[in-house]
Amino acid sequence: ICQQRLSYDGAHKTVSVKTCVGDDVVQLAKNVTENGGCVGIIVNTVRRAQMFAELLQDNAKVLLYHAQFIFPDRTLKEQALLKTVGKDSSAEDRRGTVVVGTQVLEQSLDIDFDLLITDICPMDLLLQRIGRLHRHVFREHRPEVVKAPVCYVIMDELHGENTASKKIYGDFLLHRTEENLPESIVLPDDISPLVQAVYTFSEDDAMYQTYHNQQE
Repeated sequence: ICQQRLSYDGAHKTVSVKTCVGDDVVQLAKNVTENGGCVGIIVNTVRRAQMFAELLQDNAKVLLYHAQFIFPDRTLKEQALLKTVGKDSSAEDRRGTVVVGTQVLEQSLDIDFDLLITDICPMDLLLQRIGRLHRHVFREHRPEVVKAPVCYVIMDELHGENTASKKIYGDFLLHRTEENLPESIVLPDDISPLVQAVYTFSEDDAMYQTYHNQQE
């Protein structure tokens, strides 16, 4: 396979990446919403989304979005999301909002978060989620606490035993993502190198052998 890097004339965005645990999520979100910003929380199961939404409902304007809503309700929720944190949302619309959802937030919706908090997931999906962070450069009036884009990665689902995330994605890819998780990511420059670092491996890799044996 031959690869050739194409020139890119668009904006380059540097995102700081930090790790946290589930117990940190409420306070991280409050630090932003109390200062007028909006937060996106993307987790790997509907149950976790419902849990965080319930924990935050007394401290913020919470929008919950996942694939288990019936289609008419889901359509209404998408419209509310686009109005509140979409490309044309106002500072007042966004103020104090927390969007909590699952993988359905990774794609399609043109939404913009001031801060992103996400469960650990395979690198390619993590980068898609980060694509919802400071998505539109025209936003010049973000609160001071979120002037620079920051993504917090929740590690509980990796370090726990038999977690739902491990059942969805497997130990191997989650550990490979953790191993290759940098302190900062430059978009779009780092997308291909990071994805290849996670998905390029030898079958002699001890972790791969363990994962392969588990699947069998």
